[in-house]
Amino acid sequence: MIVNRDPLRGISKAVALVLGASSFMIGCVAGGPEHLTLSSSYQTLGKSRPTRHSISSLVVSTDTWIDLNLGSGDDGAVVRPTGYTLYDDQGRKLEYVRNYIGALDSEPTTLELDPGRYLILLEKPGTHPPVFWVVVEPGKLTEVRLRN
Repeated sequence: MIVNRDPLRGISKAVALVLGASSFMIGCVAGGPEHLTLSSSYQTLGKSRPTRHSISSLVVSTDTWIDLNLGSGDDGAVVRPTGYTLYDDQGRKLEYVRNYIGALDSEPTTLELDPGRYLILLEKPGTHPPVFWVVVEPGKLTEVRLRN
C-alpha cells in the first residue's frame, strides 16, 4: 500500500498551474497593445504648472466607475478613476496605469516621468478621444482633466 505523506502535493500542483495561467492571462489583458501606430490626428491635451518640488509628473483625471468593494462590507462602494496605457513618443508601451492605489483610493495616480511627449490610450474613453498626446515639461506637473 502506497501512503501519500503530503496530501496537498497534488492540489498544490493544480493550484500552481491555475495561478500561473491566471497571471499569464491577466498580464495579457492589462492595458493596450504593445505598440500604437502614430497619427497626426491625435490631439495634445493637458496643462502644465510648476510644482513646489520641481518634479516632472503627469496626472490624468479620467471618467470614474463605481467599485462595489466586495472585499469589505464595512468600507462600502468607492468611486474610482478608470485606467489608461502610457506609451512613449514612438508608440511603444511603457506601462498600464490602473489610476488608483489601495483599497479606498479614489484619486487618480500621479506619475513621475522624464520630460517628453507621451501617448495615452484610455481604457474607457466614453466621449473623450481614445488616444491623445501629453507633454511633460521639466519640473512641472501636467494635468489632463477628462472627468464628466
